[in-house]
Amino acid sequence: MPGVLNNGVPPIETRPRFDENLELILKAWQAREPFAWNGKYSQYPCVNIWPRPLQRPHPPVAITGIGNPRTMEFTLQRGFGFNYFGWFGFRITGRRIFDRFWEAAERLGKDNNPYRIGFLHCVCVADTDAQAEKLYARHAEYFFQKGLGSIPMERLMLPGGIDIRGLEFIFRDPRDFGLYAKMRDASFKDLVDAGTIICGSPSTVVDTVSAFSRDFRIGNLHAMLQFAYMPPELTQYNIDLFAAGVMPHLRKIWADEGWQHHWWPERLGGVPLPQTSEQEAVSFQ
Repeated sequence: MPGVLNNGVPPIETRPRFDENLELILKAWQAREPFAWNGKYSQYPCVNIWPRPLQRPHPPVAITGIGNPRTMEFTLQRGFGFNYFGWFGFRITGRRIFDRFWEAAERLGKDNNPYRIGFLHCVCVADTDAQAEKLYARHAEYFFQKGLGSIPMERLMLPGGIDIRGLEFIFRDPRDFGLYAKMRDASFKDLVDAGTIICGSPSTVVDTVSAFSRDFRIGNLHAMLQFAYMPPELTQYNIDLFAAGVMPHLRKIWADEGWQHHWWPERLGGVPLPQTSEQEAVSFQ
């Protein structure tokens, strides 16, 4: 039922529409005068966004993927950051996914700046490990069993969303999806052991994140501090404890190597990545 899955858009058009709209957004951010856009899938007589982005030539860009090597190569060629969902269990999939990214970076002549990678992950913090399990276990189980775990594989990878080379890669070796096949029945312990969720005291969370960040060269943690039906007061508690007891320690992980963060807003301490002719010319096919 492609109309249900893709809001009425034929699946074969999903990826080319994404590619076209990405270029439209980048041009709209950079153009200093109104312009007409006559694309294959959308036409606008006058594109003139306001207010304009503060950062020039445009804000930093990051693309989210699930391990498809084509997406990794695309982000590296264009100078974009790469974001990865950690929901499949970093202890199962982390080595294969992140090694694949850094191998692609080396092959394309890019440096191993850890800030190239962002890692989105569910994080739960409490005063002790036992209290964290008591507070968050039922929410974590509901989120993964009834949410991600209930999505059939054919709907997780929507037709058209991944190009044919990426699909061939995934179906040859589906281990990229780690715990996914058993997620509908996964217990809280299963989720923690697989690395699908990071949960515990501030020291436990700091140790866990620091270890895999160093191991896989990850420079950005996109902490998902609310999920499932967590009530507002529990969410606020999680945010406050993460901010006070975890985040200050994570800021130090890569401070000793002196990398510049090109994929973070300039006004928040990021350093814009110089645009090259290669990055401007490459178009993902």
